[in-house]
Amino acid sequence: MSSEQRQDTLNKRKNFSRSDAVVGEDENKEKQSIQQSESPKKHFSKTLQRG
Repeated sequence: MSSEQRQDTLNKRKNFSRSDAVVGEDENKEKQSIQQSESPKKHFSKTLQRG
């Protein structure tokens, strides 16, 4: 294996793990935004019931 090839596989591995991490972050952001968009509705229905 030449040093160039070795560097290439290392870069691919780095890119793969990085893309995995990014996907995980995106999923967490989606979950958070869903929770944030749901919480006002719950709060709103509570105020309606009170009135």
